[in-house]
Amino acid sequence: CHCRMRLTRRREKFLCSCFTINHHNLQQDIAAGRGEYLASMSVLLGVPEDRQQRFFSLAQAGYAHVSNGQTLDVATLLPFLQNGARAVLR
Repeated sequence: CHCRMRLTRRREKFLCSCFTINHHNLQQDIAAGRGEYLASMSVLLGVPEDRQQRFFSLAQAGYAHVSNGQTLDVATLLPFLQNGARAVLR
């Protein structure tokens, strides 16, 4: 449905906007494995509340590996979180 594609694009644009604005705080939460920004992003990514802790743990472990101590840019970090959400939803 064409309407559904527009909603998906709007949601993706909204997600990118939120992510870009909160990028620094979100990275701090990911490194800590908890926090308001990470919880909010998990909701935006569609992670159910009962799976959020698993998402937080996966994000923290993966971030330590992917970042290698460096700050990640938006283009790298957002797909990383999207993939983590998909893994938790399986």
